[in-house]
Amino acid sequence: MERNLLTEEKIKRSARDVFYRKGYAATRISDIAINAGVNRSLVNYYFRSKQALFEIIMKESIAMLSKMIKTIINDEQTNIENKIDMIVTNYSTFLDNNKEFPSFILREIQTNPDKTLGYYFDSLKGGFSDSTFYRQLEEHIEKQSLRDSISADHVIINIVSICIYPFLGDKLMMKLINRDDTLLFDSLIEERKYLNAFWIKKTLNLS
Repeated sequence: MERNLLTEEKIKRSARDVFYRKGYAATRISDIAINAGVNRSLVNYYFRSKQALFEIIMKESIAMLSKMIKTIINDEQTNIENKIDMIVTNYSTFLDNNKEFPSFILREIQTNPDKTLGYYFDSLKGGFSDSTFYRQLEEHIEKQSLRDSISADHVIINIVSICIYPFLGDKLMMKLINRDDTLLFDSLIEERKYLNAFWIKKTLNLS
């Protein structure tokens, strides 16, 4: 059988969709095949097994996120204020385009923490803590005498948390404001691309 790149990519897109929604354990090859509109044997032909396909999807997802962020945080020419804007915007846009991704990762960490964190997330190892951005944060915090109220570690945790939480807790979030409106949720996410960066910069005495 001759390999077809379009078919291969179609199966990968289907697998990403199903794995994101159901997780590894609950997903069957037949689910991926049906979602892709192809025969189950074709999925096995291109990717050998569910495990092999899952590893490709996981690695590609993490690599895409890692590359996007590392480019920003290791840029020597961009100041800390603009980096915060760029990190928040890129995180939010990525998650908005992959809404199931946070739940998918959390589910896999809970199911298989050692492999998920140790194997798949190896590309993020030392990412923030060894970056130009981290050094800039430390220098700014020291210069502004903010050491008693904030640290570079907490700034990074806060950036990631406020970007990710709405996608993990979307139903609870909308319940808290007594609304159930997909368009409103999308609008709130768009607004938060600016607001999240604004709040982080305020904690650092940045304009």
